[in-house]
Amino acid sequence: MINQRHYERLSRLHRDASSSFYADGDVTVGTGKARVIHPIGEQDLDASRRVDPTVYHKLLSDAALLAAGSLVEEQFVTVSSFNYYVTQTLASGKLLAAAQVVAARSTMYTVNTVLTDDNGRVLAIGYGTYTPGPVALEGEPDTDASSEDPDEEIEIFGSFLETPFGLVGLN
Repeated sequence: MINQRHYERLSRLHRDASSSFYADGDVTVGTGKARVIHPIGEQDLDASRRVDPTVYHKLLSDAALLAAGSLVEEQFVTVSSFNYYVTQTLASGKLLAAAQVVAARSTMYTVNTVLTDDNGRVLAIGYGTYTPGPVALEGEPDTDASSEDPDEEIEIFGSFLETPFGLVGLN
């Protein structure tokens, strides 16, 4: 099992990235899952005064990247493909992107994501595949961390997000 310090390192590296806009948000990483909360600001709105769809994409893809990265200790993961579908747009409040790895192999991780508002309404869904990349993780290495056999396939299934419509299954 990968230890908590790895998840904290991923969260810190992500928050501190120059392209990150999470300074006022919350990033949480766990085993095969991640959550990113982002308060909507003026900079997130498009000409129609609604959240720009690129913000949805960034939140969904970043949560998916962190979820996949939680299972790889030595290097950053890179996106192979990512698709998302917007169902509703917002003008204010908070956005919550939740991601979960639904299948994992040593060479590919499949991740499903959902974006909700602070009332639990589903705004967008996404899915992607990620692979271990060539860039090593920066920062202090995680000592005393143990991990599962990377060649063993991990099947992770289950609903994890409660919404007004019931549990949203991401697989």
